[in-house]
Parts: sequence; C-alpha cells; structure tokens
Amino acid sequence: MKKYIIVFLIVFILSSALFALDHFNIISLRSWGETILTNIPFLKNYVKTDEQYDELLVEYENLEEDYNQLKTENKNLQSDLDTANSRIDELNAEVEELQITNQELNETQMTAEEKLNKLVNIYSEMEAPRASEIFTTLSEEVALKILRNLDEEQAASILSNLSPDYAAQLSQSMDR
Repeated sequence: MKKYIIVFLIVFILSSALFALDHFNIISLRSWGETILTNIPFLKNYVKTDEQYDELLVEYENLEEDYNQLKTENKNLQSDLDTANSRIDELNAEVEELQITNQELNETQMTAEEKLNKLVNIYSEMEAPRASEIFTTLSEEVALKILRNLDEEQAASILSNLSPDYAAQLSQSMDR
C-alpha cells in the first residue's frame, strides 16, 4: 500500500510541476500534446492544430462575408427585377390601350370608307347636271374624295356641269 501512496505522490508532484510550468508559460502542454497527437499516424488525420483551426476560421469568415455580399446583391437584383416587371406591366397595358385605339381607328376608317363608297355609288347613279348642283354645296375635301373614286367618265360629266372656276379649282386639287 505504501508503494501506491508513493507512486501517487510522485505523479501528483510531477503533474503539479507540469501545470505550474505551463501556467507560467515556461512550457506549453498544449503544443506538447498536439505534437504527440499529430505524430501518431492514426490520430494525425483527426486532430486539428491551432494553425489549421485559425485557417478554417479565416476561411469561414471569408465565406460568411461573401454570403452576406451575395445576399445583398440578390436583394438588389430582386428589386431591379421587380422594377423591370412593373415597367413591363405598364408597357403591356400601354400596348393594350394602343391596340384598342388602333382597332377603334380601323373601325372608324372602315366606316368612313364605307360611307365614301356609298356616296360614290349614289353619285355614280345620278345624272351629271343634278350631281353638279350638289357638288357646289359640298366641301372641297368631300368633293375631291368622291371625284377620285368615281370612274373617269362620270367625274368628267360632273366637272363639265360645274362652273369653270370651281371645276378648275377641283381639277388642280385632284392633281396634288
């Protein structure tokens, strides 16, 4: 039993001395332990030193910074995308309005052409002296549209029954 107490006291004194030397930075138990562990082939792959830990920590901080930058960039790009999508929606609404306006104008134009064709048909059925009397009361623009759409013989008959001055004026305007 005495042997065990002596062995225990020796181990206790050596341990206390080692911890005291480590505490006063005379020796480093940590680096001594790391050296022993990293030199054992089986444990070498599983033990990380302070330098490796510091490297991993720096890499982690860099990745964290990159992640935050990418997150901010993603928010900015999402904001730009939302702005672009709203602009596209505005432009689509404008295109729809323009298509509706175009359709209305086409319908109005068709109606105007239909009216003009109807007038041309009416005047082509009239006798030239009667059509000439009515032509003197029409606006020059309407008279020109009708004359341009009548066949040449009917237009010539109407012009021949108009006053020479008005016939000359309409003839000159038709040439433009």
